[in-house]
Amino acid sequence: MMVATLLVFLMHLGVVTVEAGLNRAKNAVDILFKNTMIPAIGLITYAVIGFGLMYPSDHWWVGKLLGFAGFGIGTGPEEVTSAYNPGYTYWTDFLF
Repeated sequence: MMVATLLVFLMHLGVVTVEAGLNRAKNAVDILFKNTMIPAIGLITYAVIGFGLMYPSDHWWVGKLLGFAGFGIGTGPEEVTSAYNPGYTYWTDFLF
């Protein structure tokens, strides 16, 4: 899973080079900044809100339809080992 995650992040480098190459040189810095901020803002937003929506555990609001485990990422000692899931850890799940 981490190799697939790495490949997704490396795809951003390919998009940056193509997009910067197809635009005028004066816009290259704007393109680089935009393509750096998209994953950064996405990761921060996912860490603050998205992960809690994705894994609500026992915190359901509307039956089993909508749940939210809270803001941020909280880990216990059992979540950073393979006890979380036999194939990967909590942080691998978060990054993927």
